[in-house]
Amino acid sequence: MQGFSWGIFLRGNEKKLRLREFNIYLFGSDSEKESISEFTFKSLCKLPPKIMKRLPLLCLTCFWVSIAPVVLCVADVELSVTDGSGIDWFGYRSNTAKTVFTYENGKTTMTNLDSNSYVWGYLPNEITLNVGDTVTLTGTATFSSVASTGAFYFGLYNCGANTEPSAGTAFSSIVAGTYDMTGFFAGTNKKSTGTTTQVFSRFSGKAPDSSGKGGAGFMTSNQGGSYIASEIPAQSLEHPTVGTDYAFSLKISRTAQGYDITVGNAEPVSFTTDKSLGANTFNVIGMKSPGSGITLSNFSVSTTGIVPEPSAFAFSFCFFSMTAFVALRRNRKK
Repeated sequence: MQGFSWGIFLRGNEKKLRLREFNIYLFGSDSEKESISEFTFKSLCKLPPKIMKRLPLLCLTCFWVSIAPVVLCVADVELSVTDGSGIDWFGYRSNTAKTVFTYENGKTTMTNLDSNSYVWGYLPNEITLNVGDTVTLTGTATFSSVASTGAFYFGLYNCGANTEPSAGTAFSSIVAGTYDMTGFFAGTNKKSTGTTTQVFSRFSGKAPDSSGKGGAGFMTSNQGGSYIASEIPAQSLEHPTVGTDYAFSLKISRTAQGYDITVGNAEPVSFTTDKSLGANTFNVIGMKSPGSGITLSNFSVSTTGIVPEPSAFAFSFCFFSMTAFVALRRNRKK
């Protein structure tokens, strides 16, 4: 026990240690007035010797108990979707052919697509993000074809007024099933001038008028309305190619100012609250296809919680434990 000043309490003659010395040792003050140090000193001196002998262990135990919830929450990761299981998929393409979805052995295959096809799937559970929380969409896509010009976008949304349709529902347009969805999507768009990488925030819906015109689908990248904003990350992503596994990811982190969005290995971009979805919940996955078919594997949606702010009790408990530990530290020379 050398190196700690438990002896000043265990030996009767050392109990006479003057408060002035105790104040200087613990608080760097020579005040002899009634203070917290005097109260602490007198209280500790009244403890039975058996308790004093175990005080180091007690202090360390109190310290670790007070921070244990904080340490454990650092690794609080929850999988909402594993390998694409449990998603109710729907699709729309520009002609009358209907998208077909097949799930088998951890892989989701989508056929009857074209370079203007949209697919969206309702998650088995709604995801709510508080400030500091993150949701991550990851997967590997293999394409049976890739158009010379076309986009591969992927995103997470709040469905808004578009409740989950009945199984087998066919959509006459992408607007009919997704106009009120808000969220974030990102990816690459291949044009004759090259490939671009963009991140979009769809922060309000654009509903059709009474005649059914003027609305916008959930992945419409048109910047002409006040319902969508976009940012270009510092790094550009590669566009997918036929028959090659293409790993993709989208990470959405809620901040006090809005949301930080990271696509692939690019640097995150930020959207302020006024350019972010109104609700802090996500329940739909969305994609836009660059070709006729997609096979998804290792497809998951996971959430990560933040370290919670310690309660006043836990903080005080930890502070007292460390104060007592420092106060009882012994000068090796003594």
